[in-house]
Amino acid sequence: MIDWYRLAANGLWIAGLSVIVAASSYHDWMARETKRRRRDLFRQRSWQLPWTAGMCLTCVGWGLSQASWRWETLIWLALGGWFAWDLIRLLAARHRADSSGHRRTQTNTVKP
Repeated sequence: MIDWYRLAANGLWIAGLSVIVAASSYHDWMARETKRRRRDLFRQRSWQLPWTAGMCLTCVGWGLSQASWRWETLIWLALGGWFAWDLIRLLAARHRADSSGHRRTQTNTVKP
């Protein structure tokens, strides 16, 4: 029989790490194409949003599936909550910027 709880919990941290790897790969490519430093790109929202979402999923997934002691579970879930709070803050800032009438400029496009 399939343990659906374990499948979902392990799926969370796997999905979180997948988001982080994809964002890292994309920003590494963008740094090479635009000849900018990676650390400059890591300050942009295009990195912060997937990094925070991926870390939130990873921490919650580890807390629900891999932690064997209650205190480990609490630490992983608290860390996941901290990333979730940061994710909400980033999304709220994006919403405020969009609703204030300012047009967002795309700073992460590659120019030929």
